[in-house]
Amino acid sequence: MPAAAAVRRSRTHALVHPTQAKEIMFHKANLNRIQSQYTGQPLSKIEVDTDRDNYMNPIQAREYGIIDHIIGSDDDVFQVK
Repeated sequence: MPAAAAVRRSRTHALVHPTQAKEIMFHKANLNRIQSQYTGQPLSKIEVDTDRDNYMNPIQAREYGIIDHIIGSDDDVFQVK
């Protein structure tokens, strides 16, 4: 029985209380709205892009609107010294 109790406990730790879930969704929507305003990207695109990990190189981040400038030139971005 102790093993079964441990499994039950581990499953309950993964659950999110409904109030916490609502708060998480509220903050996610708010952050998506702010990011849409700052980047100029449509909110629908921000929602899709922030649903999963989305890795960008500096040039892509600048084109997306996340960053303003790249220190150095575009050619220097991919040269590792």
